Amino acid sequence: MVALAGIVAGSVLTVAYSIRIAVGLLGSDAQALTAADSGDAAAVDPASLHRPSAAFLGAPLVLAALGLVFGLTAEPVGNWLSEATTSLDPATASESLHLWTGMNVPLLLSIGILVAGAVTWWVTIAATRSTDAPFSRATRLYDRTYDSLLGGSRRLTALTQSGSLPLYVGVVLTSVAAVLASALLTGADDAPTGAPWTNSVLEVTLVVLSALMALAVLAARQRFTAAVLLGGSGYLLAIMYLLQGAPDLAVTQFLVETLTIVVFLLALARLPRGFHPAPSWAPKPARVVISVVVGVTVALFALGTSHSRTAPSVGEDYVALSEPEAGGRNVVNVILVDFRGFDTLGEITVLAVAGMGVVNLVRAARREQRSRRLADGMHIEDRSGRPSEVWR
Repeated sequence: MVALAGIVAGSVLTVAYSIRIAVGLLGSDAQALTAADSGDAAAVDPASLHRPSAAFLGAPLVLAALGLVFGLTAEPVGNWLSEATTSLDPATASESLHLWTGMNVPLLLSIGILVAGAVTWWVTIAATRSTDAPFSRATRLYDRTYDSLLGGSRRLTALTQSGSLPLYVGVVLTSVAAVLASALLTGADDAPTGAPWTNSVLEVTLVVLSALMALAVLAARQRFTAAVLLGGSGYLLAIMYLLQGAPDLAVTQFLVETLTIVVFLLALARLPRGFHPAPSWAPKPARVVISVVVGVTVALFALGTSHSRTAPSVGEDYVALSEPEAGGRNVVNVILVDFRGFDTLGEITVLAVAGMGVVNLVRAARREQRSRRLADGMHIEDRSGRPSEVWR
């Protein structure tokens, strides 16, 4: 009932302002407003007002006629739409569309909305043309409310969109950690038990080296050094995938890390070599706490999800159907090309768009450098006083 009351109230206002717009555009209000805008009502001749041409009126006339025709032929139109509606909701197969179903609540509400909207428009005609109270007070109240809303949105935007990258990263990481921590706390009964710590000495070595490279980023003083260390940590992780028997995933990781380093280097060409000092509102203890909490929660969540399976893996079906359905013995390739081909297409599209974006960024940087060189060009004048050469 609350939703219905809101719909009815909104529909009444829609009818009222629709009538007002129609009268204002096509009725006597248009002439009155034109005379008021000119400052001299006697200077406006109604006969001189431009009337819309037949072509201008033709489009809405055709649409209105089609609406009337299709409205009067509701049953055939309903038969045309039945197949589509049934495919979306099978329960509508027994339903049908009729022009007249008798006096019912929807019809009475529609009649009431039209009448109430017309009455609302008629009652507010004098008020909308007057600058006296109470209409003027309502207008001022509306203006103040509107200005306050804009002012509040600006202040809120200044807080949430401050332009500070550390703030954005801190909010995102804190939110991720909070969501993962809540999932871990609610699923504490399903905590993994008996998980193996390692499979070989080589894995331990790779994990230690990857962790050392990640920690070395904290001591890096230059952006280039930090990018190389992050890339090295990612490459060691790719070797871990290789040891686990996933060469395709390892190759993908190698390509992603290489592309990431290239993008980093392109971006670093436009940035200072060293890091800027941390903002005063983000002290070192707060940043350390956020980093530790995010790292621990992500690791625990990954460990928990790897042991939370309650049904057989879909990978068993992929292995069983790989050769008879797709004619391939490489299960990974069959999954990427056949079983999940649309996902692969989407990933390729994303990489292609990202590549085009990088190319455009590089070209834009080159154009900017070229324009700066042209602006800073040194003109050497010859004996006649005319520039003979431009150094670029």
